[in-house]
Amino acid sequence: MLFNSLQYLLFLPVVVTCFWLSGKRFRPLILLCASYYFYMNWYAPYCLLLAALTSLNYLLGLGIDKAKAQSTQRKILFGLGLLLNLGCLLFFKYTNFLVDCFSSLSRTVPHVAAQLSQPLQIIVPLAISFFVFEFVHYLGDIYSGQKPISSPVRFALFAASFHHK
Repeated sequence: MLFNSLQYLLFLPVVVTCFWLSGKRFRPLILLCASYYFYMNWYAPYCLLLAALTSLNYLLGLGIDKAKAQSTQRKILFGLGLLLNLGCLLFFKYTNFLVDCFSSLSRTVPHVAAQLSQPLQIIVPLAISFFVFEFVHYLGDIYSGQKPISSPVRFALFAASFHHK
């Protein structure tokens, strides 16, 4: 769903109406559901990727916060978070580029070059860079001493809110 589509023109007033008619307690959940619905309209299976990244980063943030300052556990959790997020970004955005580069370098070995000449069929998730850098920034803030977002719904909304993509 694009911001300039008829579908969005119908979607937005429904979300705003539901938001204002609901109690304050349910508003974050309504926005979260609307955000996931908005994201699913692009390519539904990647909602699972977004949910998994959100869940893992939420748990990593809580773990980093609970670990003692300057502890090895804290550093490991932060490093794991960086590896997870940046690895996801590298996989989706740069795998075909790396395969192409490796294929070019391996032209001297015909069997290997033939195997690597076809790009992989990877669909880049919508706003993957945005999500990854938001999560990395969040984990960096927690690592430097800020308090994590305690509510899983609020954290998921921080990551997936449709109106700031």
